[in-house]
Amino acid sequence: MQKCPKKSVAGPKGEARGVVSFGSTRVHETLTVQPFFEEGGNLAFYAEGTSPAQIELLSTGKFTSASGSGPVLATEVPLVETVPGAPYGSVEFIKVKVGAAFMKGKKLVSYGTLPKKCPKGGFPVKAELKFFSGETVTVTAKPPCPKK
Repeated sequence: MQKCPKKSVAGPKGEARGVVSFGSTRVHETLTVQPFFEEGGNLAFYAEGTSPAQIELLSTGKFTSASGSGPVLATEVPLVETVPGAPYGSVEFIKVKVGAAFMKGKKLVSYGTLPKKCPKGGFPVKAELKFFSGETVTVTAKPPCPKK
């Protein structure tokens, strides 16, 4: 894999967990997920697992705005191919943080900043997951406000 420029990293490594099949045996796998900035304001997510199957996935995402809410991150999670002839793997859990900053001279250049005021109880977050089967699952959370 070609090395990406240092300023292309869009956050710390996250993780994903899923299940892969070997015959009739279902086995859990943990992957690392690294977010990167792409041209045009898009994001790329590189996921890698090494055991029990060698898995390398690249997915893309983009921030947009929705009326009445904050930024929206739409990301596609590709089908997880494991070994020839086996069923696709199943993603059970993804945890990734997106946001980065770097110094340009004496100025801090930030990506993915939060509003200056934090709503009481934390920032409302909603994830809407649309599956290949047509099923949609919505999850909400309120991460706490950052400590000053």
